[in-house]
Amino acid sequence: MRYNCFTNRYSKNICGNIVAVICVMCIVVCLHSCEQNKIKNIYFKKDKVQLSVDEQYTAELFMEPFSETDYDKITWKSSDNSVAVVDKMGHITAVYTGSCIVTARCGKLRASIEIAVLPINIAFDSSKALAYFYGDSYDNSYNTVVVRFLSDGCQIEPNGDITGAGTYINMQLFAPKSTDSIALGTFRQSNTPMQYAFLSGYLREHNDRRYVLGSYFGNLSVGGNSVVLIKEGVFNISKRMSQYVVEGVFRGDKDEVIELSYSGKIPLYDRSNTTADTVVFDRRTSAIDDMDDLYNVGCRIFRVKYGNNVGDLLQIEMATPLIAKSIVAGEYSVGSSIREFSLVPSDMVTGGGTIIKRNGILDKVLYGRVRVFRKSANSIIIRVFLVTESRKIIVNTE
Repeated sequence: MRYNCFTNRYSKNICGNIVAVICVMCIVVCLHSCEQNKIKNIYFKKDKVQLSVDEQYTAELFMEPFSETDYDKITWKSSDNSVAVVDKMGHITAVYTGSCIVTARCGKLRASIEIAVLPINIAFDSSKALAYFYGDSYDNSYNTVVVRFLSDGCQIEPNGDITGAGTYINMQLFAPKSTDSIALGTFRQSNTPMQYAFLSGYLREHNDRRYVLGSYFGNLSVGGNSVVLIKEGVFNISKRMSQYVVEGVFRGDKDEVIELSYSGKIPLYDRSNTTADTVVFDRRTSAIDDMDDLYNVGCRIFRVKYGNNVGDLLQIEMATPLIAKSIVAGEYSVGSSIREFSLVPSDMVTGGGTIIKRNGILDKVLYGRVRVFRKSANSIIIRVFLVTESRKIIVNTE
């Protein structure tokens, strides 16, 4: 029995030693194999590829020597995802006009290819238009008129405010001071005010916010407003009977080609003297209350209150999806009924809804919008532009 135990222990030792030797040999062989097949170079045969927006392209990467195992470990990155994106297999999708660099990495090796996304052509056949008359707002002996051409998704409120979602073109025109309406003629691009010119689009920063001014093509949606700045072009306004006829061809800041055509009426809103009718509230809220489904319409109501230094009170009630836990980012507009992303109409009897109280007197909110932007997970920015029954413009500011 003792002999058998000794034999078993001896056999186990021999087997263990054999396994250890085999493992060491395998490691040596593997290391030798990896060293033999070490990747020395990766490269693209093309330095640059041109794509159209939404076009897809698979980048062909070469490896010396080729290793299927190492090829699967390559990482891909785009220098600008707003121009083109790339997935883990090297499939590139063009997003928007511009250029970027797509880089492939394998360990310390890298290879790059330039992706140029061609300018887009935008043919904009507008269905409605309006104009704002600002008078000699630049104090330069020219009148300023802003004309906006809108798609079907945008609505024009009776006060001239624009709500809804869709595309539009904003043209800032300079006309002779003797003209108190929409001037007829051909307008050409200018970076400074001059007669029969339209102002180029540009961005301005103020209090950590960016504003777009001048002439531009815009896309208004629930999530915000994206624009293409207009840098060059020709714009003509003529008239046939009571109908305006408008044609324009423009170039955007990324070489986009924008073609505009419109035929129809253009109502004019005088905004040359609105400062005195503006009521300003501090943007810091005094209270935000979750009212749940207060009106039993399947929407969660959030009530926001503002005050100012003269004792005025502004109350805003926003209707959000019922499942919302906080105010949802987006645009809320005044309507005749309560629905998601609307402002609850003023109730002059109970003082509920979206309403303003000045000197103890309620003032009904007729038109306008409230835009909500999410600054962080726990912080939002609310921007107010409302018009009341007494023709007061309500805004909030820092």
